[in-house]
Amino acid sequence: MKEKIKAYYESKNIRYIENDNILSFGVNGKDTFWTTAVRTDDDSIINIYSIIPTKVPVGRYDTFIKALNALNVNIRYGSFELVTDGEGAGEARCRTSVFVPESLDGGAFTELMDSVLTLHEGIMDAFAAEMIKAACSDSEE
Repeated sequence: MKEKIKAYYESKNIRYIENDNILSFGVNGKDTFWTTAVRTDDDSIINIYSIIPTKVPVGRYDTFIKALNALNVNIRYGSFELVTDGEGAGEARCRTSVFVPESLDGGAFTELMDSVLTLHEGIMDAFAAEMIKAACSDSEE
């Protein structure tokens, strides 16, 4: 799967960083910049994470999680999540997992990736600014 995604990125002139089973690239969205990381540790599942550039402070977790829950109600594809422990603690992201049949190749794989990444970018364009505001705001909304 990793090689298929690398070939896709190269065909689209996407400059990416490879770190083990994660291929990531920067996205200039409508209101902010974020990183999209595609995890390829399974031969039939692609996990896509779009990560906002602001870490959520521990003291904001409860309020931020409430805000994420409200946002999750409004999307039908993927979900927002907050990493609360470990190395990525404070990382807020949109996650989508897609099953990819092993036989899917060539043009069909390209169409799938185009659709998934376009949809993911649309979700982030719609909600990333709200996520950053919720991460940084001092008010209880």
